[in-house]
Amino acid sequence: MQRIWLFLFFLAALANLFGEHYEVAGLALASKPLLMPLLGLWFHQVAPASPLKPWLMAAVAASWGGDVLLMMVEHGPGRAEFFLAGLGSFLIAQVSYGVAFWKAAAKGGALAGKPWAAWPFLLYLLAILGYLWPGLEPGLRAPVAVYALAITLMAALAYNLKTVWAQPRFWGLMAGVAFFLLSDSLIAINKFAHPVPASRLLIMSTYIAAQYLILRAAARQAPA
Repeated sequence: MQRIWLFLFFLAALANLFGEHYEVAGLALASKPLLMPLLGLWFHQVAPASPLKPWLMAAVAASWGGDVLLMMVEHGPGRAEFFLAGLGSFLIAQVSYGVAFWKAAAKGGALAGKPWAAWPFLLYLLAILGYLWPGLEPGLRAPVAVYALAITLMAALAYNLKTVWAQPRFWGLMAGVAFFLLSDSLIAINKFAHPVPASRLLIMSTYIAAQYLILRAAARQAPA
């Protein structure tokens, strides 16, 4: 059954990307809410039982909530409220991923005793906020800053697993994290700074890759 869920996930992903690229709004809208439930069903079946699994499943659920809420930004009333609600849902997802990675490190890891090694993540945080800040409305600055901090911490906690997880799994995880940073950066730049060419296709393709790669790496990892 696990292969069926994964096949359906990739089918929904292809449908979504086709809909985004060719501007078939109905197809894009119908397929997007299916992505995380299908990926979550696959992950639930293939991932070993561990203290990490509930946190990873929480990240899946919160990501689905964020997907649905952000759809309402373009296709429903109260757009500002839906954006903040979607941002909050993805904030929960990033915190859940971060807690899972922190638990996986078991208080050790690549950053243990040398937190200065996380400087690339701090640089990313300062760069993206510095770039976005002039275009942010005052009421959005705090929520966007909190979310940017959360996803940056999630990325740093994932990097901390470099000395804990086997290298192929670790680099698969980091590829997913990098795609997540890219996807969310594209969303923010497109919304608050300037239009990004082919933004919808780029955002969804990197987001889909991010979620799949992160969960694939976590599913292959032995229980912590």
